[in-house]
Amino acid sequence: MTNKPFESYEKSGARLYSIIGVFIVLFLVLISGFVWRQLILGSKYERQEKLQSLRRIIQPGPRGNIYDRNGKLLVGNRPVFYAAIYLGEIREEFKQEYFLRIRRARDRGENIDRERFRSETRAMIVQRYLNQVNRILGRSDKVDLNALERHFKQRILLPMPLINDLSAEEYARLVDQLSVESPIQVLTDSSRYYPYGATASHLLGYVAASEEVPDEDLPGNDLTTFSFKGKTGRAGIERRFNDHLQGLCGGEIWLVDPVGFQYERVVQKNSEQGKPLTLSIDLNLQVVAEQAMGNHYGAAILIDIKKGEILAIVSKPDYDLNRLTPFIPTAVYKEINEDGAWINRALQGLYPPASPFKLITSIALLRNKVVDPSDIVIGGPTYQVGNRIFRENNRTGHGPVDMKKALQVSCNVYFYDLSLKLGATHLVNEARRFGFDEPIDFELSTTKRILVADPDWKLSKIGEPWRPGDTVNMSVGQGFLRITPMHMACFAAALAKRQTRFQPSVLLDGQKNFPQKEMPALDLSDDDYATIIEGMRLSADIGSSRYVRVPGVNIAAKTGTGQIRQNGKKLTTPWVMGFAPIEDPQIAFVVLVEGRVDDSLWGGTTAGPIAHNILAHYFKNQ
Repeated sequence: MTNKPFESYEKSGARLYSIIGVFIVLFLVLISGFVWRQLILGSKYERQEKLQSLRRIIQPGPRGNIYDRNGKLLVGNRPVFYAAIYLGEIREEFKQEYFLRIRRARDRGENIDRERFRSETRAMIVQRYLNQVNRILGRSDKVDLNALERHFKQRILLPMPLINDLSAEEYARLVDQLSVESPIQVLTDSSRYYPYGATASHLLGYVAASEEVPDEDLPGNDLTTFSFKGKTGRAGIERRFNDHLQGLCGGEIWLVDPVGFQYERVVQKNSEQGKPLTLSIDLNLQVVAEQAMGNHYGAAILIDIKKGEILAIVSKPDYDLNRLTPFIPTAVYKEINEDGAWINRALQGLYPPASPFKLITSIALLRNKVVDPSDIVIGGPTYQVGNRIFRENNRTGHGPVDMKKALQVSCNVYFYDLSLKLGATHLVNEARRFGFDEPIDFELSTTKRILVADPDWKLSKIGEPWRPGDTVNMSVGQGFLRITPMHMACFAAALAKRQTRFQPSVLLDGQKNFPQKEMPALDLSDDDYATIIEGMRLSADIGSSRYVRVPGVNIAAKTGTGQIRQNGKKLTTPWVMGFAPIEDPQIAFVVLVEGRVDDSLWGGTTAGPIAHNILAHYFKNQ
């Protein structure tokens, strides 16, 4: 009897087991792959799906308000209305019109540029809706094709502005006549508002639209994000305290379809207004100072000596800040530029300090024991140094003068003569001791181009040695000297406090972001200091600064008239500076006027009356 059938069965069973084993292995591989994809890669796919289907929209918050020291609003926000179209709501019209144009082109046998057709179709549909607005408002606006394409590709989830800054009448017409279901809607944004127009314009500054919007506190920073334009400070307080004033952004997260149009909002967070800021400026005093300057070009500054707070700071010419928002029209920009109004003359204007610098020369003479305050110099009508003739401000000269009289009448010859005995080095060092060669250390920095030249500077920049005439020129605030009105104001305040430096602030006490520093002492004896202050008092009472006088107030003042060549033109620079009252200094002041040489402007008769009007208002209200 044979065993072949049994052997055949065993062989078949072995093959079956092998096949089953292969299936088991394949099944395990399949299960492992399934587990890998579901459990391991699932989160990855989920994240990819999320990134593909979710979009984030950021809405910047309104900027914080700015107030004067008495709580009066200097800068706020106003609503701005604009007509905009939601492209997502007309996507079906885009598709239908696009395919219709394709069929017509094929029927005519034309070459089909699909991208161009899409672009032209979108512009045509949007123009149809814009024409509805044009009919309502009586306008003839056209769609900007480039702006439409940029918006479609980069900001498709946001409404596209068609007409900005609608007037109240235009707003009312559109709201009344546009259908609620229309893809064109009248929307509201906020724009900076300046209740007092040009008042303190250089100090306050302005803002401009910005694509950069902070989003640190919003969820979804890994999502594709669209943002309404924010606003950022471009000048003045708006720029310096931009982060403080900047509002907190709100945002939304939307589910979108494959084309990118939104259809369901899943997250929403409201925006918040920025923090308020209170300045040290007194609005009433600021207005008085600006009115006192009239049509003059120049600057005026008033500082609270005890607190270090700036009460008024004027730069003329100025500009109406409301004309720069929500954007700066080209015509407005050109007008301001041609008027020379962009520059903040109080902080950026550079001028020779003229005769107020004689105070620096006086201090240097006394500290270096070159002269006794009672020493007499004969002040003739001219003073010769080598081949150069330097003239007095009085045709007949001032005769015999001591230091008090020299400051009272602003005698040039007195300082010409003694500065040669003093020497350039001591004069330069004294000017630098008062910080005339450094930017002012406060919130709104002054220009860095201030200049107190020395022999090394002249040799390297001009290629000539320092001569005695340069020292004589410097002694009366001319020659290679350039400072800002803010430097002069700080000098006046420092002199009142018997210091060499003064740190001002444009913030009200309590909001300052730096502590007051201990400043270096003046290093003058009581008698020497009294001599200088008495000379300034006499100047204000009966001397060259007498037009600044305010009845009942003892004022220490010094005027001067410099000359400078700027942009190929000769300018005069009438100054007056000082502090009051002498017995208990409260305020320091400076007025600088720019004038043409043939304008016959002088420190005493031009700048003096301006300072008088400002001081009279201050002390009347005190």
